[in-house]
Amino acid sequence: MIVQLPDDFRGRSQCVSNTSVTVYPYRSAEEVVKSKVHLQAFLFSFLLEGTKFVHLLGDQATVHADSFLLLKPTNCLMTERFKVGEEYQSLLCFFEADLLNDFAAKHQLALDTAVQSPEFLQLPIDDFVRHFIASLKVLLTQPSTKASAIWTLKVEELLLYLVSQYGDQIVAFLMSSPVSDVDAGFQRIIEANVDNKLSLDELAFLCKMSLSSFKRKFRELYQESPARRFQKQRLQKAKLLLTHYQQSPSEVYEEAGFENFSSFSQAFKKEFGQSPKAFLNRQ
Repeated sequence: MIVQLPDDFRGRSQCVSNTSVTVYPYRSAEEVVKSKVHLQAFLFSFLLEGTKFVHLLGDQATVHADSFLLLKPTNCLMTERFKVGEEYQSLLCFFEADLLNDFAAKHQLALDTAVQSPEFLQLPIDDFVRHFIASLKVLLTQPSTKASAIWTLKVEELLLYLVSQYGDQIVAFLMSSPVSDVDAGFQRIIEANVDNKLSLDELAFLCKMSLSSFKRKFRELYQESPARRFQKQRLQKAKLLLTHYQQSPSEVYEEAGFENFSSFSQAFKKEFGQSPKAFLNRQ
């Protein structure tokens, strides 16, 4: 199942929105592992309790309560974890491209099509942001603000603060064009996720492709199947660990991305003509 955000939150009792902004205080008592999320808008994600893991394009982030994320519309995989006896909580603030365009025009920020930036920024929670989060919580308790224009002003307030604090980094992120080279974007995802144990279906989702299209594109670019290429890369990593770090085969297999020692040992012997133990003894 693909979660469509913010659409899937609209209509819920605690969700507030106007034409440009949607704010939702998200809570969950169940852990989520690599949920497929299609972000339909820009997102400020403020973590209140628990830990968030995000995979998107060629990047990934681990987020605790001391930092927050600013993400562009994209596909991503999200994992939510929390301690026993607690629950996962975050405050999600989505804003549409039209708000960003109005903000850019008002403050004379220009779109630079020559610049490409990552699809998310992870920024520290400072005093201003901490008070900003508190102000959102207060507004959420006020019925009169349900569809108020105040939410637009609050997003603009935070954007303006971030531009004043981080300058070109924020401007480049907000105003840069999406990745235009499809092949480069595809290869970036593949190379960045060799060690992440993502399934082909999950990689296809990050690439915004069907599984069949993903496999076809993969063969076109790499001249071999995804399974074969990933295994070769993992075996090369295992060989490097055995050669230069003198780690034992039982220590290497999991770090190289194999599920169990038996499959690793068989694959290693098939690829290099000897078992991992025999290879290590010859070094």
